[in-house]
Amino acid sequence: MIWVVVVCGIAALVVAPAIAAVETWRLRRDPDDIGFWVFARQVEGRCQVRWGRGQSPIVRLPLPGAEGRARVVPLGRGRQAVEVRAWLAASTGFAARVASPPQAPNRWHAPGLAPVELEEALPLDASVESTDPDRIARVLARRAVRDALAHLADRVAGFELRVNGGLVGLQVRPAIPLRPGAAMEALGGVAVDALRVLAAEASELAGSLLDSGEAPPEKACAACGVRAGDDPWICPACAGAIHRGCREMVGGCARAGCRLTADADPGRGAEA
Repeated sequence: MIWVVVVCGIAALVVAPAIAAVETWRLRRDPDDIGFWVFARQVEGRCQVRWGRGQSPIVRLPLPGAEGRARVVPLGRGRQAVEVRAWLAASTGFAARVASPPQAPNRWHAPGLAPVELEEALPLDASVESTDPDRIARVLARRAVRDALAHLADRVAGFELRVNGGLVGLQVRPAIPLRPGAAMEALGGVAVDALRVLAAEASELAGSLLDSGEAPPEKACAACGVRAGDDPWICPACAGAIHRGCREMVGGCARAGCRLTADADPGRGAEA
């Protein structure tokens, strides 16, 4: 009888923690995390499940004049960042990065990406880089953009805004580690609110460039608007030519309809 009591006692001590550990692991890895569906309902979007270890579901959502996508990306050490992207109908013709708190110059090597000094300081502590100082200054000079970024900085631990041709991406970091669904539910709406403003301003700039006849160079890189050069990365899905550094910066192809974009729907085919 004693050994039965001992076994039951050991089981009580071991089984419950083991179940809790498995549940914690499942919630961190399971792409069916309910937080993504909650967020999708909030933004009137739809959630596409990506199968495979560590892959985030993709939430597709409507944006004015753009296609919106959201996902969670790992930062390491159990930390997650929420990434929202707007795929515009036309290209802004440049690449840029705005980071708060300020970050060292980008480790990616998009041609001409360099620190920018703005004539009028932003209402937050941030670093700015761009391949075209005039165009990024034009976007950041808009009151709506400045207010959106200042409000965002008050709500998150840090953010990084990237403009890559027709792609506007915003990555926000929570103050404490959160599992993927919880991070999306907590910060997705805040990020999308800012993205709506940023995408609208970038789309207006892209439209004005088209109206003025400022066509991109022949065989321009889709991510930065500069000529792709002699040794670009050729996308095996859509055959687009992109700088190798730009490809690393955007995490894949920079053409909205391509299945090799970092936030493409599972199984979505490439478009020419």
